Amino acid sequence: MKTIATLFTGIILLILTVLPGEALATKHVINVQNYTFSPANINNVTVGDTMRWVWVSGSHTTTSTTIPSGAATWNSPITSTVTSYEYKVTKAGTYNYKCTPHTGMGMVGSFVATASVPTLTLFPQNRNVGYIAGSTSFSVTSNAIWTTSTDRDWCTATPSGSGNGTIVATYLENPTSATRIATISIEVEGLEPSQVTVTQDGSTLSVGSDPSASFRIFPNPAKDKVVIKMDNHPGEKVSLYIFDAIGNQVYQSKTIEDEAVTLNLASLPRGSYFVRWISGSDVHVSKLLLID
Repeated sequence: MKTIATLFTGIILLILTVLPGEALATKHVINVQNYTFSPANINNVTVGDTMRWVWVSGSHTTTSTTIPSGAATWNSPITSTVTSYEYKVTKAGTYNYKCTPHTGMGMVGSFVATASVPTLTLFPQNRNVGYIAGSTSFSVTSNAIWTTSTDRDWCTATPSGSGNGTIVATYLENPTSATRIATISIEVEGLEPSQVTVTQDGSTLSVGSDPSASFRIFPNPAKDKVVIKMDNHPGEKVSLYIFDAIGNQVYQSKTIEDEAVTLNLASLPRGSYFVRWISGSDVHVSKLLLID
């Protein structure tokens, strides 16, 4: 036992551990023996670190005396039965503690904690998404509390978090043919705001001929049956798809070659839909509204 005590006396074991939701933190080990804490004073503690008292010999306590405002007090035996105690540092400042039965013998200790330097890394910087409503995500690596805000009503994001995490961006369908961009700002106290973006495709995509003049839906709004007419595509094979407002495919036709097709959509719930047809290199999307 004396050999073990000698080996550990005066040594701080710095154990690096990755804590969930936090940056890399340090674990400071303090040996407890007759009649000292070793080391008795530690000045390189950072908020987020852990203090660990380890029994070597005797029967003692680690008991907080004066600590920073808002920090949690502690009082634990350190004996041959209770051989260790850990305390997570949450506030910057000076922490003083004692061994209750041996305070008069000078068995006291302290450590000084400083605020950690805030860090923030985001990945990726941009997400490209389709025109249909949905969600995407960004990874956050940080050791601090962060908050978010967006500059577009059609895109919302996870409002806040702490440490490592994920920002989920939820976006509405794009009713226009123009690409649009939403900027999400992420703020950490002590750092300049960082940004990521969501770039959303327009709802009308075309290559080749002018699809707006060759693809028609009527009536629109419709109650149950709709006619989809495809002018200027005689004999061509066309695939039709219908999506609901959140992007779920609710209808897919077999490949058709007629200039017009009638669809019975009475079984679909009333609301907004998107009809997409694909013919060769032509792709077109139109909005369809089903009403009672």
